[in-house]
Amino acid sequence: MTRAKYLGLLIGGAVSLGLLSLIVPEGYAEKVMEMGGTLLIILFIPILAIIRMRYLGMSGKEFLLSFIPIYGAKYRYKRLFSNKKKGE
Repeated sequence: MTRAKYLGLLIGGAVSLGLLSLIVPEGYAEKVMEMGGTLLIILFIPILAIIRMRYLGMSGKEFLLSFIPIYGAKYRYKRLFSNKKKGE
């Protein structure tokens, strides 16, 4: 999964949730946004991150290290948003 596809799916998920809330009847729009936002946070974003992690060849340990504050932000940016696979 390339960086462009990864970012496109992240942004596309939020956009599709917003469009879905416009399609449903007005009384349910708030519930759709609430439930959809929860699903995005709990399921969609972690699944995308895991797919991207596997594409880059990161181990589970490296993925968990990327969540350490300060150190993890630089590490996460370098690993998740570079187009190079590990070992290249």
